[in-house]
Amino acid sequence: MTKMTPAEAMTAMLENLTPHQRPFGYAEAYQAAQGLTSGSAAQASAILGILGVSQFADIDTPPGMGVPLNFPDDHRIHLENSNEWYWASANLLASDGVTQIGVLMTTLNARLIPQKIQARAGWSDAECQVVATATTVMIHDGTQSRIVRGQPNIRWLIGGDDVIFPSAETRVYRCGDDTWSWGSEQVLPLRIQSRCGEAAIDLTLTTGMALDKAWFLQDIGGRTAPPRAGLYYSWPQLAVTGTVKVGEEVFDVSGKGWVDHQLMMATPPDAKDPPPPVPRHSAASLDRGFNGWQWCQFNLDNGDAYTGATFQEGPFRTNILAGFSGYITKENGAWVPNPIPAEWRFDALISTLHDVIQPTEWAYELKGPLPGDVSGSGVSTTIVASPLHLDGGFIGAGLQVNSEVAATVMMTCTPTSGPILTVSGAGYCETIDAETQEHYVLRMLDFLAGEAGPPAP
Repeated sequence: MTKMTPAEAMTAMLENLTPHQRPFGYAEAYQAAQGLTSGSAAQASAILGILGVSQFADIDTPPGMGVPLNFPDDHRIHLENSNEWYWASANLLASDGVTQIGVLMTTLNARLIPQKIQARAGWSDAECQVVATATTVMIHDGTQSRIVRGQPNIRWLIGGDDVIFPSAETRVYRCGDDTWSWGSEQVLPLRIQSRCGEAAIDLTLTTGMALDKAWFLQDIGGRTAPPRAGLYYSWPQLAVTGTVKVGEEVFDVSGKGWVDHQLMMATPPDAKDPPPPVPRHSAASLDRGFNGWQWCQFNLDNGDAYTGATFQEGPFRTNILAGFSGYITKENGAWVPNPIPAEWRFDALISTLHDVIQPTEWAYELKGPLPGDVSGSGVSTTIVASPLHLDGGFIGAGLQVNSEVAATVMMTCTPTSGPILTVSGAGYCETIDAETQEHYVLRMLDFLAGEAGPPAP
């Protein structure tokens, strides 16, 4: 069987979309797809970004709610689905006892064509994936801070790029110079290696817990509900050691880390929906709304953890209830998520890469008693995050501007009677898709038309 070329496969994917699923920028994306070659990984990724949720049309969805997760099998990569993240962060202290370093490394693989197009294209599941990695290093030397960002690293196996997908035999995920190496089927110990501009990282994340109990299921039993169906689980409170090189300086570091594995697919427009209105786009229309989220994870110094997410749809809200929120404790040697309602507040915002607005101050008001408060005494709990560096913006998959900020945190519990309890900690605050879709699409159309190079970090 003769394989389709990248141009043939991507134009077939676009032609497969119903009129209801063809967003603003579709015509230009289709024209760009006709010129795709095996060396056009960034362009292919940008086309997916333009499509938004329509990129998931006709792609097999992951198992639904109520289906038990099976470990270690569900640690594997799911190439039959799409948009699968591996995400690791570390809050570190150098051996000089002064320099604080925050390290983030993300990898996303996204399926370019649905299975019915794949059958005609003659591609393997691996060849259907475009892979993007991003690494940032935040450094605070006691007086000043800065961030080191790498160039966008987007690869496509069909073009001969250096991509290796993990399997039970290899347990290695490689995208160019960025590598994840799992020490066992249960993931840990995990080694992450990356080159990031003038920085390079080589870190190992481990746990003292039994490997089959060192993770917990996020959201509802590890399943995220439609319209963002998927699976989601995390490893908190990991011990991290290794080296971080910045320029000619090499830091021996240690600290705590967190690992996420998430498969999430949004629901595309249905053919039964009415056709969308023809958009009239201008600079004034770029503030019409957002379709992204904020997320956080904090390793607390009392051995517990906190995590949650809130979703932004429409005008950006600086006070918003969390979509899910959980205080994580250890019981019988295993992590247990304890759902707890929360209101999140974003007290300051800054303009980062490509003038995308991102929060840079965060406060989390937990609306219920923490685990163990059996008295129901009405404890008020606030978590305040302080950034290691104000601007966590970076260029990620689809050449989108996202933000991950390393932060120290202070949790304050104020009971109706008795002493106030304070607990310190550290973690990361995330913002995804804070750029309006219109603004993003206009940037990508300039890129695909050759009027702008790949967005710089």
